[in-house]
Amino acid sequence: FLTDIIITVSNDQDVNCIINSDPIQLYACPPANDNCSGSIEAVVNTDQSCLLTTSGTLSGASPSGNASSCLASADDDVWFNFVALSEVQLISVVDITGSTTNLGHALYIGTGDVDCTTLTELYCSNDTSSITPDLTPGATYYVRIFSNGTDNENVDFELCIKDAPDNTACENASNFCGEGGALYGSNIFDFPSLGQIACLYTTPNPSWNILQVGESGNIDIQIVQNTAFDDNGNPVGNGLDVDFVLWGPFDSSENFCEDGVLDQGCPDPGNCPNNTSNPNFYPYGNIVDCSYSVYSVENLTIENAVSGEIYVLLVTNYSNQSGIIQIEQTNAGQTGAGSTIASIEVDLGESQDLCGYPNYELNANSPFADYYEWYQDGVMIADANDAILEVTDTAVYSVIVYDQECSATAEDSVTINFYSEAVANQADNLVTCDDSSADEIEDFDLSIMSNSILGDQDSSEFVVTYFLSISDAQNNISPISSPYTNIANPQTIYARVEHINAVGSSSGCFATTSFDLVISGPTPDAISPGEVIICTDQSEDGIESFNLSDQDDIILSGQDSELFDISYYLSEEDALNSTNALDPIIENSTNPQAIYARVESNEAYDCYTITSFNLAVCQIPEGISPNGDGYNDAFILNGFNVNTLYIYNRYGTLVYKSNNYNNDWEGQSNDGKKLPVGTYFYHMIHDDNLNKTGWVYLNY
Repeated sequence: FLTDIIITVSNDQDVNCIINSDPIQLYACPPANDNCSGSIEAVVNTDQSCLLTTSGTLSGASPSGNASSCLASADDDVWFNFVALSEVQLISVVDITGSTTNLGHALYIGTGDVDCTTLTELYCSNDTSSITPDLTPGATYYVRIFSNGTDNENVDFELCIKDAPDNTACENASNFCGEGGALYGSNIFDFPSLGQIACLYTTPNPSWNILQVGESGNIDIQIVQNTAFDDNGNPVGNGLDVDFVLWGPFDSSENFCEDGVLDQGCPDPGNCPNNTSNPNFYPYGNIVDCSYSVYSVENLTIENAVSGEIYVLLVTNYSNQSGIIQIEQTNAGQTGAGSTIASIEVDLGESQDLCGYPNYELNANSPFADYYEWYQDGVMIADANDAILEVTDTAVYSVIVYDQECSATAEDSVTINFYSEAVANQADNLVTCDDSSADEIEDFDLSIMSNSILGDQDSSEFVVTYFLSISDAQNNISPISSPYTNIANPQTIYARVEHINAVGSSSGCFATTSFDLVISGPTPDAISPGEVIICTDQSEDGIESFNLSDQDDIILSGQDSELFDISYYLSEEDALNSTNALDPIIENSTNPQAIYARVESNEAYDCYTITSFNLAVCQIPEGISPNGDGYNDAFILNGFNVNTLYIYNRYGTLVYKSNNYNNDWEGQSNDGKKLPVGTYFYHMIHDDNLNKTGWVYLNY
């Protein structure tokens, strides 16, 4: 290593044709993590410190060839992987030694089964530190570290991955606590600059703070950055260069972090002087004061501060060294001095009885509150940690708000009752027919009216009760039970609809409607068609298709079909319960097949009659035995509407003929004599001159 090597190429046919390379030095063998597939697992700190780091080197590294959005032609890089512990991490390359400090880095995530084969770049930075975008805790990410130049570098470094500080953005500004006390916090280092702001030409390691005025008056504040403080708050270590900008005043409802609200320059960045060189320049716009000096102690004054005003303080750590920042009001308690104390408070407002609201928004927004705990009936609500809570259930809701930086809390409780607004839809009258007593007194099932009265309202959330008078319904007294026996025809019934949680609350969150109980007339008739026969059984299997609706007119027997519905069933039980109704077109499954018909009024409740009939497929007997025992004594041809029947013996001789046949051949000849046992052949003309032939066996 570190030895000049020259490569020579010569032509063995021409001694004058020789080419020599420039001297080449090999600093080291390529590191094990020269490519993504050999990436080294980097340690991740569980806090904002860099106590734990992972060593690395670019010595001997070669380019891996992965695309980069911030480096046109990488000549060296090495790879690390880590498992994210937080949604946002700070990545920094520290303790750089060697031929250059000009290093950059990029962050990737693998998207395939083998992560390194399908890397997606999340971002690339030419700086040594960065804040990641939102990460998924538990997921694996890849860090690529490279030199920004075009030369191979001999560089060693440490890789630090830690939690990103919270208040590096205006939106996460910390609170200034306590009159007479001081705010202490670890400073930020290895965090990239936000750019030029006001009098600050650079803003490395920014920390944002909020000051709220408690009592009106002048407020003097001192900012000290040091490596250590004693128990009395005195700096006892090494002073570290600290700078600041102060903006204000704002009211508590103003979004001062929104783009364009905080003035950035005077009017442009670079035009703002230090308060040390031009102490009378400020305020300018909403810049109250600004200093970009080399000192570790800075002082500022808010003149004539008014109670409730908000000021925004940006403090930077120019030294980029680890230390502590102390922010303290130095004139607290003096005559004419204001204060920065503003006790945390929360107010949820009055308890609410809500009628018709699906949800209600509780607002616990409180200045300086940085954490919220919500409770429902004394039980903590999981994952409810924001200022706004949308509630949908009746309960006692409580909130505890925390100012964690100032170790302060406040709490409040409120009762929210949700009573959904009720709608009582107008229902049709409940009509039934009179029984055989004809006394116009019947039992009525009032519950069947509930669905039509509720409409689209959920029956599990609303209750319907019934009353004999409107005053009873309005006052919710003397409800009647179901079934109810009417005492008049017609009789008016009043229904009250109310949310189930509002019952007994006297909330007034109910609605009423009414309908009549009516007995319209007698029970309908249902006439049986007897036996329905089909004789066109081509397959001769006794199975045929029947159209049940063909029997409607017979069953109604002159009753108005507009007033009655007919349905058909395979069992009497189904017909009684009006379940499993048949389609009009049916194939019989037995021969004969019993069918039950239900005739029901379509205007009256529980008003129906049931009758039955058989479906039959007629079949020609293959034999008769006219012996007087009552079985197969005659050649039965029911359903065929036979016009003429011819019977022939096995020699083709006509032995029997009958016009208008009526099932009267019992084995006799035309002259009335008993024919011998044997096979005979028939020819029948039936229906509309249809012909059918076959055989029949005669036995006695």
